[in-house]
Amino acid sequence: MNSIAHIIVDFQNDFVAKKWALSVDAAHLWPIISSINDEFKKCAYNVFATKDWHPIDHSSFAINHDKEPTYTDNSWPVHCVKDTWWSNLHHSIGNKIDRIYHKGNNPEKEQYSWFGDDNTLNHLLKQANVDHVYISWVATDYCVWATALDAKWHWYEVSVITDAIKWVNSDTTQRTLEEMKNTGIHLITSSELFEELKKITS
Repeated sequence: MNSIAHIIVDFQNDFVAKKWALSVDAAHLWPIISSINDEFKKCAYNVFATKDWHPIDHSSFAINHDKEPTYTDNSWPVHCVKDTWWSNLHHSIGNKIDRIYHKGNNPEKEQYSWFGDDNTLNHLLKQANVDHVYISWVATDYCVWATALDAKWHWYEVSVITDAIKWVNSDTTQRTLEEMKNTGIHLITSSELFEELKKITS
């Protein structure tokens, strides 16, 4: 029997509050994420989470190139350094996750997608008979975008929850959403998701 899963992309402290390193000012989204998780757990569906898990010498940090961050590829402020509080999942979802996947731990390369290079997560989804993934959190124009496209490439049905994501660069977000839509990725709201869950479980 086929199943569905919620993938929460990088719901970590460094991304949540304004005062932290790479905040996307999305703290107001955590009640939505939490309510989505509650519904998935109530229906016995899997909830997976990713975590940026960077070594301090990661190539994406601008400081390691003696530059100021421009908030683009390989020019980020230091963020989500592994084994620190800032890399922890936000407290609101910490006890609602079935599996956490660390990404970005190779200091030589960027890794925006949940799937990575080793195909581990694809195998995990296949083992759970997942054929449709629902994606939330940050950032719309980087890790959410890359994870959604990779999921589609692996032949999953993909839905991105539009009121449960936030961007880094607002000027690129609409183009990113259009690209996802043009590749067959569904753009839905959390209310529409809850209606879909009712139909699936009825």
